[in-house]
Amino acid sequence: MLTNAAMPGLVKIGRTRGPVEERVRRLNSTGVPQPFEVYCAARVRDSVAVERAMHARFAHCRENPGRDFFRVEPEGVWRALVGRGAVAGRTGGWPHWDG
Repeated sequence: MLTNAAMPGLVKIGRTRGPVEERVRRLNSTGVPQPFEVYCAARVRDSVAVERAMHARFAHCRENPGRDFFRVEPEGVWRALVGRGAVAGRTGGWPHWDG
């Protein structure tokens, strides 16, 4: 889950197969005015299914149907993810990890 100071109130909910830092680096090279920050990241059992479920759960908060940005509090997304029982492990020492 990523946040960006230039996009207050928006959270990017997505997955990556590689290192989170690499994904953030790629996103930051797309011309965004501020760098993305990792709010939290976790290993999950089935990343495709979990991403699909999180996007469906927060569909009413989606800013643009073609993008993975949602107007939602990141802590609410984290609680929904943990509540699904999908979290298999921590990835990195992100500041908002509470699991």
